[in-house]
Amino acid sequence: MSVRLRSAVLLIAALSFVGSIACGQAVTLNYKMEKGEVYRYAETMVMNTTQEMMGQEMKVLNNLSGVVRVVVEGVKSGGGYSLLVSTDTMSIHVKNPRMDSTLVPTEMFGKRNRLHMASTGKILAREV
Repeated sequence: MSVRLRSAVLLIAALSFVGSIACGQAVTLNYKMEKGEVYRYAETMVMNTTQEMMGQEMKVLNNLSGVVRVVVEGVKSGGGYSLLVSTDTMSIHVKNPRMDSTLVPTEMFGKRNRLHMASTGKILAREV
């Protein structure tokens, strides 16, 4: 094996080793919100379920889509946040052997919940 090839192999091995050590380190992500900001999050959930009951196979399809509004009410000195969360829109489509319908829970629209959240995203308290 030539000296140049041996050096290249050792360099690649060393970089791979250093890269594997760096990948094992923990990284903490934090939110950086400002008071008064308004965020809208689109939520989508699709569930396809197949189950068997008494020898009969049943397929169930659930689709949920909606928009959630988050208003930053306050920023705490330790990096936490006080948030007002409400549902702007939502629709739920359910299809199974017994029903095929779309539900729109209008009674949820505009109802606000206050969340106290750490900058890491952990919910510390909830007020309904």
